[in-house]
Amino acid sequence: MNSNLLAFITEELLNGAAPTVKIGETVSAIRQTAKNEQSDTACYSFEGPKELTGFEITARKKGDTIVLGLDASSDHNVGKAFSAKRSVNFSFGGETPEKILGSFMDKDWWTYPEFPKAFSEIVPRTQSILLKYKENLVYVQLLCSGNFSAEIDGEGLHLEPRTDNICTLTGDFAAVTIGKDPITIYRTAMENIAALDGMTALLKHDRKYPEIMEWFGWCTWNAFYTQVTEDKIMEKLEEFKAKGIPVGWVIIDDGWMSVRERFLTAFKADASKFPNGLKGCIDRMKRDYGVKYVGVWHAFEGYWSGVDMESPLYEEWKDCLEITPEGYAIPAHDADRAFMFWDAWHSYLASEGVDFVKVDNQSSHPHHIENMIPGPVGCRIAHEAVERSVDKNFGGCIINCMGMDMESVLSRHHTAVSRNSDDFFPEVERGFLKHVAQNVYSALWHNEIYYCDYDMWWSGKAAPVESGVLRAVSGSPIYVSDALGDSDASMIAPVIEDDGRIIRFDEAARPTEDLIFTDCSVEDRLLKIFNVSGDAFALAVFNVSLGDVTDTVAYKEITGLAADKKYVSYEYFTKKYAVVTAETVETITLPMDGTAVYSIYPVSCDADGEYIMAGSPAKYAPAASKNKKKIYLKEIQ
Repeated sequence: MNSNLLAFITEELLNGAAPTVKIGETVSAIRQTAKNEQSDTACYSFEGPKELTGFEITARKKGDTIVLGLDASSDHNVGKAFSAKRSVNFSFGGETPEKILGSFMDKDWWTYPEFPKAFSEIVPRTQSILLKYKENLVYVQLLCSGNFSAEIDGEGLHLEPRTDNICTLTGDFAAVTIGKDPITIYRTAMENIAALDGMTALLKHDRKYPEIMEWFGWCTWNAFYTQVTEDKIMEKLEEFKAKGIPVGWVIIDDGWMSVRERFLTAFKADASKFPNGLKGCIDRMKRDYGVKYVGVWHAFEGYWSGVDMESPLYEEWKDCLEITPEGYAIPAHDADRAFMFWDAWHSYLASEGVDFVKVDNQSSHPHHIENMIPGPVGCRIAHEAVERSVDKNFGGCIINCMGMDMESVLSRHHTAVSRNSDDFFPEVERGFLKHVAQNVYSALWHNEIYYCDYDMWWSGKAAPVESGVLRAVSGSPIYVSDALGDSDASMIAPVIEDDGRIIRFDEAARPTEDLIFTDCSVEDRLLKIFNVSGDAFALAVFNVSLGDVTDTVAYKEITGLAADKKYVSYEYFTKKYAVVTAETVETITLPMDGTAVYSIYPVSCDADGEYIMAGSPAKYAPAASKNKKKIYLKEIQ
């Protein structure tokens, strides 16, 4: 066992590993009574009030990572169950880190970066923290492999089943990794967690990116919101056709289905909006407008508040549904019965021509099932049922959405795409600033498990240039939600290949190393984000401050860029090429809301001289283009 890391966790970070437990309404301190440390496993036993019949913390080691697990029990014979909230609590201790980056739940569905100055400033519902000490980085990733979840705030680390009458707590709750590099530490952590069975979810490299989303898409949401109709969709597709914008796939978002208020009443489409049914609409989309694939939206519970219990749909499927404490009918917490419900709906949708689904509201599920079943257990069952049905009916193609809590993230075993931020809000002034920061900082950890979806954007309004540049380097599916008349082909063309395929990088775009602990909007720094495609790179720079900002671009801060190679960078807006190395430092100035974007190509050599394989300079980030040609340095110098 790595004694230094283990000692740091138990004696420093977790304040001597002296937790408190809450049984019923009573909070009690407990004390360590024994420890057994071996080469790759350690076990610590504790005792406390008489109602606590067992309490053990295990520590399993892999490389520079230790996964912490808990087995605890209370005396069920006298009705002494753990509290539903904050059952076990650790306070933070030890030396204050020099810097902290946290990832906390913003609203119920999304993570957002935080930059606290001390442990006490960490906000509630934080899911992970990266700590910078003088010589090391320490990454703490929360887990929920058992029957309880975890969260961090300014008071410490808290474990809770979120339901009453639980007398046994068991499962892994956190992993701690030590490292030097602020980008690769996330990958190291996730790989070690998976190797230690701290999560059952596959890592990204074991998931299959869907071919459907290699094409440029359009979503109806910000165009029509819930007032979507077949006629409006056709009018918009006619506009795309007239403007020469190649749309490969479409999502028919919320508003298409048969509902009463916030309840689902039938599997079929609303006949007043889709008089020819989904099949008639989809057939027209594919036949008349060349749309290759069509997806539809639905909520994780069917609709926002589940199935309408006054509808024939409920009567037909009530054996596959359960009633929550708040009175909603949702798919049962039995994977087989829930699968029957989803399979019936999804197979119907497939017969109507639907090729994939976008599933919203996933992180609301733990709230719906509070005091019904422990949150992580219920989420694993629910996601298993949905994934089975999506595999069977849509070849596994799904956009998982509104689900960045660990109960959702770690419960989806193998589906590939997961939304990486809150919605794109075109009506919010300078809303892009929060959107870009939320995406790139969330991607630090999210990218290791999923292909991150940076959400839709508007090509004709609401920061179309910055939004396009972000999508171009994102490594994400690329799609717009333009309203009628608002699509701008000149804003879309630099993001995609001429045939409508997207230019997709290997990873999700993330901040450069020097900005990991920096809130650029507060510190008047330029936000620099990078991505990689084979041995080529992209670097996008955004001014997220209130005025002009001058800053440096140091190429060594791009993770993966080789120290012993020569590169050529091409900046889209200035149309300038430059020969650079890892030691190159440039100074640039951008106005408020300004952006720059570079493609960085490795230099090779043949009998005719040094050259690069470069994509079209008409694209924002052609470093990931599949259509490259040889350009000799003597032609551009």
